[in-house]
This record gives sequence, C-alpha cells and structure tokens, in this order.
Amino acid sequence: MAKLFFSFDGRISRGRYWFGMLIALGPLLLPATLNDLVHLDIIDLPFSFSSPMVVWLAIIWAFVGFYIAAAISGKRLHDRGRRKWWILPLLFFAFLLVPVDEGNMFSKMILSTRSYLLEWDISPAITSSVLYIVLGLFVLSVVIALWMLIELGFLRSTKGLNKYGPDPLAHNNLETQS
Repeated sequence: MAKLFFSFDGRISRGRYWFGMLIALGPLLLPATLNDLVHLDIIDLPFSFSSPMVVWLAIIWAFVGFYIAAAISGKRLHDRGRRKWWILPLLFFAFLLVPVDEGNMFSKMILSTRSYLLEWDISPAITSSVLYIVLGLFVLSVVIALWMLIELGFLRSTKGLNKYGPDPLAHNNLETQS
C-alpha cells in the first residue's frame, strides 16, 4: 500500500488509480469541507481555522495529499506510456482550480488583479487585457484538468510490457485463468 501512495515507480491500472485518488483527495477536501460547515453554522469546532497552527497543519496536510496524488498520477502516466514529469504542469493547473473560500484560485486572481489595476488607475484597455489573460489561463486550466481526467481515469493502458514495467492487468489475468 505504501508503494501505491509514496513511490513514483511502476505502473497502476485505472481501478487502482481511482482507489488511490479517492484516498488521496479525501483528506485534501476535508479541511475545506469543515471550513464551509463552520461558516454555515452547521457545526462548531474547538479550534479556529484562522489560528496559525491550524493553517500550518492544513498546508502540510495539503502538501502530503498533493504528493500522494502526484505519485499515483505518475504511475498512471507510466501505465499510459508517458513520462511521469507530465504531472508537473497538470498539477500546477489543477492547483489553480482548487476551491478557496467562495471561489477558486483563479477567481481570487481575477478579483485581486482587477482591484489592483483599478486602484493604480491603469487604463481600462490594459485592465481588460490583463483580465482576459487570467481568464484565458482559467480556460486552459479547465481544458488541462479535463484532459488529465480522461487520460488518467478513462483511457486504457499500454498493453503488455513497456519501459516502465509490466502490464498491471496482465498479472491479474494470469491469476484468474489458473
């Protein structure tokens, strides 16, 4: 099990990918869900999400979750015959879509960029150009996230042996035939 979550070597099937991602993304969503429940007055917690200790724990928790997601995705990319380094741009753009308060990283970038540009009294043409660039990055992120979902979660693996190891399903097929 540790190899699934912490190693970047080898290959995994789609089923193990989905299992691993559920385990990896569950803890990533837990702090955001608790934060939302507290803000909606549904639950009370004995600590504040704004305390420095909780913020640092949430940051560490997020890095561990992203590492696990990267390791699982890297092995799935290997199964598809791709290099594990493809995960870096995928995770970067996926990170920008992560929910933050009432929105995501891009909505925060758009709002803060717009307010800074208006505050500095920059011409409306430049302001809208910058906002279109940020909006374009958002669209690019959505396209890359969808590609990542299809590539890693739905497409078949490379059949047989590839340069990253044996087919993870071939071993299972031999066991079921005997």
